[in-house]
Formats: sequence, structure tokens, C-alpha cells
Amino acid sequence: MENNNILLTCEHGGNKNPNNLKIPRRVLESHEGFDIGALDVAKFLARELGTALFYNEISRLVLDFNRSLHHPKVYSSFSVGMTLREKEKLEHLYLAHRKNIKDEISFMGKHTIHLAIHSFTPVFNQVKRNADIGLLYDPARLREKEIALCMRDFLRMLGFKVRMNYPYLGKADGLTKYLRNCFSDKEYAGIEIELNQEIISSNLVKDALYSSIKYLWM
Repeated sequence: MENNNILLTCEHGGNKNPNNLKIPRRVLESHEGFDIGALDVAKFLARELGTALFYNEISRLVLDFNRSLHHPKVYSSFSVGMTLREKEKLEHLYLAHRKNIKDEISFMGKHTIHLAIHSFTPVFNQVKRNADIGLLYDPARLREKEIALCMRDFLRMLGFKVRMNYPYLGKADGLTKYLRNCFSDKEYAGIEIELNQEIISSNLVKDALYSSIKYLWM
């Protein structure tokens, strides 16, 4: 595979509540409030790979930075009481986050691989999720499919249970979908890496991701 430029993001990196919305602390600190452990992994990878990282630490219960502003759930039920001015300030930060990422991809030129780091709760709606790592991509983008398959095979070789487009679909509404509409397949490939929160704090996971990226694309 050709030499690539690597870009990292983490849209659900924190659970900050800048407008002091009435969100129960137990909810804010749970998987509902943010992607537990994701930002720690993203910072590790950015440091070890020496690549750019763009992240957000505002809770998705305030404003979901991975959803389009027209998405019906971009604001949660806890955000109902916000004023128009408060929403405008949040959306300014949201738009700046996306613009900075888009500008960086344009600066990098061709062959940019965007890895968006996320995490998922091991049990959802009382059903145990059956994967260590999920790789989300758009099957219609051939370069993304190739990247995801290579990464899957490498991580499986290291002993991880890896599933494709699990526990969500890679072509669903999100930052990667937005960026696909901005850049061609040759210019941009967006892969969301979903890490099971049951294992996300393990150094084995961080080292495996680092090795896969370094070996396959750098």
C-alpha cells in the first residue's frame, strides 16, 4: 500500500458540561456521557506516531460532535433548557473542530487516512457485545475497505476479536461521512475504531493499534 498521511480524531473524548446542564453525575460519567478511555488511546497514538490529533471534550449529552447538526439527536434531552446563545457558542466550537480537520486533510494532500478513536460499552440493552474491536468504514469506498481488512487481519493475528462495521455501521451519519463528501476516495479514507471499554485500558490494545498503523501505513 502507498505511503499515507495519518490523522487522528476523538469526538467523544470527555464529559465536560460547560453550561451546567442538569445531567446526573452518574450518567455524565458513564458511557452515555462520553467514550470512556478513547481520548487516552488517541493521545498515546498521536504521541507515538508523531501525528496530528483533533479532539473534543464536551459531553455528547450536551452536543454530539460526531453527528450532523441536522441530526435529531445531535442535542440530547438534557440540552432542552439551553438558550439560543448557548447553542450558538457550542455550534461555533463544533464547526471549528470540523473545519480544522478538513483544513488539515487539505494540507496533507493525497492518501490521508483518518482514524477516529471511539469506545463502546461491553453490554448494551442487557446484551453483551461480542467483539474487542470494531472497524467502521463505508463498503462503497474501496480504499477504506482495503485499509479496514488489512487492519482486521493484523489485529486478529495479535489475538483480538475484530468485527467489521460493528457495533455500528461505518456509513451512518458522522464525521467520517461528512468528510467523504468533501474528499475523493484517493484523497481521504475514514475509519472509525471502536474499542470495547472492557479492554480499552490495557497497554496491549494501545501497542497493538500502534503496531498495526506503523507496520501497515507508515
